[in-house]
Amino acid sequence: MRWLKGPLISFRFHFQIRSAGEAAVTRYFNWFFWFINAGSLISFTLVVYVQQEIAFFYGYLICAL
Repeated sequence: MRWLKGPLISFRFHFQIRSAGEAAVTRYFNWFFWFINAGSLISFTLVVYVQQEIAFFYGYLICAL
């Protein structure tokens, strides 16, 4: 998990979760993975819906925010 050390330092992962043990690290990354993928699915389906049903410009506007 050395490749995640850089991005997660800002979340204080290195100090808080690591000392809790291997089970806590596994649980953290399971939730992290699920929320990243759920957020991606929601954002992509929302943008596609807005572009197809409302207006193409507003789909681009969502991405700009």
